[in-house]
Amino acid sequence: MQGLGQAWCLAILLCGLWATLHAFPDAAHGLLVAGLTPPLLIGLYVAAHQLNHAGQQAWWRTGSVLLIALVLVTYAWAGAFDSSQASDFGIYYRCGTHLDNHLAAWMSSCRSHYFYQPDNTYWARALAYSAPFGVIAGDNYPLFKLYNASLHALTMALLFFGLGRQKGPRVATLALLLFGLYPEWFYSVTLATPDNLALLLVVSFLLCLPGLERERQGAIRVVALAAIAFLANLARTIGPIMLITIALWALAFAERTTWKRVLSRFVGIAALYWLANTLFVWLIHAPAQGQFDLLTRISTVDLRQPNQDFRLVFAWLDQFLPDLPANTRTNVILHKIALEFAHGFGAYPGYLFTKASVLFNGMGYFWFSSHQLGPNPDSSSVVSIVTVPAGAAMPAVLLASMTLQLGLAALGMIRARHDRLLCASIFFMAMFFVVVLGFGDTQPRYSLLIAPALAISGAIALFPADNCPHQELRGPLQANLFWAGVGVIALAVFYAAGSALAAKVALHLPTPVVMAHQEPPYPLANGAKCNTAPLAFEANYKRLKVTSPAQNQCFRFSIPLPAGARSFSLFISRDQFPFPFEPRTPSPYHYRIEQQGVLLYEGGLNTDVVRWLELNTVNSQQKTSAEPIPITFSVTRQTNETPPEPFEVWLMTPSSRAIR
Repeated sequence: MQGLGQAWCLAILLCGLWATLHAFPDAAHGLLVAGLTPPLLIGLYVAAHQLNHAGQQAWWRTGSVLLIALVLVTYAWAGAFDSSQASDFGIYYRCGTHLDNHLAAWMSSCRSHYFYQPDNTYWARALAYSAPFGVIAGDNYPLFKLYNASLHALTMALLFFGLGRQKGPRVATLALLLFGLYPEWFYSVTLATPDNLALLLVVSFLLCLPGLERERQGAIRVVALAAIAFLANLARTIGPIMLITIALWALAFAERTTWKRVLSRFVGIAALYWLANTLFVWLIHAPAQGQFDLLTRISTVDLRQPNQDFRLVFAWLDQFLPDLPANTRTNVILHKIALEFAHGFGAYPGYLFTKASVLFNGMGYFWFSSHQLGPNPDSSSVVSIVTVPAGAAMPAVLLASMTLQLGLAALGMIRARHDRLLCASIFFMAMFFVVVLGFGDTQPRYSLLIAPALAISGAIALFPADNCPHQELRGPLQANLFWAGVGVIALAVFYAAGSALAAKVALHLPTPVVMAHQEPPYPLANGAKCNTAPLAFEANYKRLKVTSPAQNQCFRFSIPLPAGARSFSLFISRDQFPFPFEPRTPSPYHYRIEQQGVLLYEGGLNTDVVRWLELNTVNSQQKTSAEPIPITFSVTRQTNETPPEPFEVWLMTPSSRAIR
C-alpha cells in the first residue's frame, strides 16, 4: 500500500517539478534553476549527514530561533500590508464579520452571486474560520490580519514542537524552514481564506494519526481525529480525504496483534465523523456543503480539457443538473462520467501533467494578495489600495522555491521507509492528488493544503533515521524502494488496463452528435429559402456546437440515431452561460425536432440557459427499425443580431426503451 502511494506521489511531484522548470518567465532563469537544483539537493544531503553529529540542544535552539523569526516576520507582514478581498475571500470575510441573528438569513447572505441554486459551502467555511473572529471583533480588517497571523503562528509552532517530539529537532527544524518558506503559505496571511485554519487542522491530523494502533490513549486519539476531520470538512471540505487517509494508514500498519484494535478505532472515527455531520445538518436544517455531492463533482471532469472553463463547470452544476427530473439525474451523471472515461482515459497522463503544472505554479496567493482584481459581486471592499509588494523578480523566486520543495519531496518518496509519520503524509498527499488532480477543480493556491506533508517528506528524506523505531530501520539504502517499484508497475498496469477497458466501453456508448450533418436547402411556406449557407459544426463525444452564418434565417441539420432506438434524451443550451448577476437576453432560436416528418418537439429557450428533453421516436410503439432513422432539427432565428449566437446540443443519448 505504501509503495503504491509513493509511486503515485512521486509521479505527480516529478510532473510538477518538470512543469515548474518550464514555467519560468525566461529560459535563462529556468536553465539556471534546473542546473542548480541537483547540486543543491546533493549538498543538502551531504550536509545532513555531517549535521547528524550536532547535538540535540543545538538543533532545538536553532529551530526555536527560526520559529520566532518566522512568527515575527508573519506579524510584521500582516501589520504592514493590505490585500483586496476579492471573490471567494470577500464572501468569507463578509460572512464571518457581518453576522445575523436569524440563521436562514445569515446563510443566505453567505452564498455566492455566481450560483443560481442555494449552496451553503461558503457559509460552512466561514462558520469554522471567520465567524469566531467576527463574534469577538466584528468588521475590523487590521485585526483580522492579526487573527490570520496568529493562526499561522500556531500552525508553525505545532509543526515544530509536535514534529520535534516525534522525529527529533533536526527533522522539525528543516520541516519548519520548508513549510515557512512555501510560496503559497506566506501570502495567505492578508487574505480571508479558510486555508489559514485548514493548515492548522492538517498539521494536527498528520501529527495525531501515527500511533493510532497504540494501546494507550486510544479513545482520546479516536475522538481527536474525528473532531479534526469534522472541522476540516467544514473549513475546507477535506474530511473525506482525511478518513480515507486513516483507512490506508491502518491497512499499512495493522499487524497480527493490533489489526482488531486499529480496525475498531477506524470504525469509531468514521462513526463519530458521520454522527457529527448528521447532527450538524439536523441543527441547521440544511446540507452543510450545499447541493453538490461527490458523484456530482466527479461528473464535472473533462479529460480532454484539463484547463476547464469555470463558467461551464458552474453551468453544469448549477443549471444543467437542476433541470433534470429527480428520477433521471443519477443516470445522466453516470452516463456523463462513462463518456469521459471511455473517450478521455487514454489522454489521462497528459491531463495529470497539465493539472500538476497548474497546481504547483506557486503564485496563487501571491497573485490574489498583491493585485487589485476587477469588479466582482462577491468581493468585499476593505481597503482602497493593495500594498502587498509584487516585484518583477518575485515569480522567478517563487518558482525557484517551489522547485526546491518538490525536489526534496520527490527525494523523500525515493528514500521513504516504513515510517508512520511519513506514511501519513504520503497517503494524505496521494488522496489529495486523486481528488484535486484526478477529477476536481485545480488552482495554484490549492497546493497549500499539502504544504505540511511536503515539508515533512523533504525533512525526513534528509534525516530518515531520527527517532525511528529499530524495527522500521532496514539499512541506509533499502528504504521502501522495492515496493515503490512495484507501485510504479501497478500504476502502469492500471493505466494499460484502463485504456483497454475505455476503448471497449467506447464501442458500446453511442455518440450520435459527432455524425451531425446539414440538410439540403428547403423553402418556407412564404417562399423564403432556408439552409442556403453552410453551417459550422464543432462536435465531440458529448457536445455539438452549431454556428449559422448571418444570411441563414432558418436552417436544418440531422443527427442519426442507432437502429433500435425507441427514445432519446438531450440538452439544448446556449453557447454562453451567464451568471445570475449578468443580463439575460431571450434566445433568438425556435426549434422543431422531427423524425420522418413527425413533430416530436417544438419550442425555444426564451431566457433559459438550458432545456432538458426526453422524447420518444416514431417507432417507440412499433417494431424497431433495422436502419438508423435521423432526427431532424429545423431552426428559425427570430432576431437579426450579428454575428448570430451559436447554440449547443449536449449528451444526446438514444435508448432502446420508450418513455412512459
